[in-house]
Amino acid sequence: EASSMSFSIIISRNPVRRSLATFHTIADLSRLQAVSLTMQSACEDVDAWFESASMALPKFKLCRELLGTASRGQFKALLKTFINADVAEDCEVPLETLDDARKVAKVLGNAQRNVAGHHARGGDIAHAV
Repeated sequence: EASSMSFSIIISRNPVRRSLATFHTIADLSRLQAVSLTMQSACEDVDAWFESASMALPKFKLCRELLGTASRGQFKALLKTFINADVAEDCEVPLETLDDARKVAKVLGNAQRNVAGHHARGGDIAHAV
C-alpha cells in the first residue's frame, strides 16, 4: 500500500524519476538535489537529466553520456550558452561528446559576446544564429 511506503522508496520508482524530467526544468533538478539525500538519489538518474536537458535544448541533439554523473557537472556549466543560442529553423546541433559540447559552446559564446558588444556600441542589426 502506497501510504505505508517510505518517501525514499516511492521517489526511487521509475515513473517518479521520469516525472522529475517532465515537470522540472534542468535548473530545478540541480536545486532538488540539494534538498535531501533522498532527492539527491532520485536526481542522479541519467534519464531524468537527459529528458530535462532535451526539453530545455530542443534544437540540440544530445548524447545521453553528457548527462551521466562523470560529465554532468561540466555539461551543466555550458547550459546557459546553449539555452541562449538562437538555432536556425530546421537545424539541429549535434552534441555527441563533452569535447563537442565545449567547442560548440566556445563558438556560440564568442558569437553571443560579439553581438552583445555590437549592441552596447549602439548597433541594432547584429544577431547570432
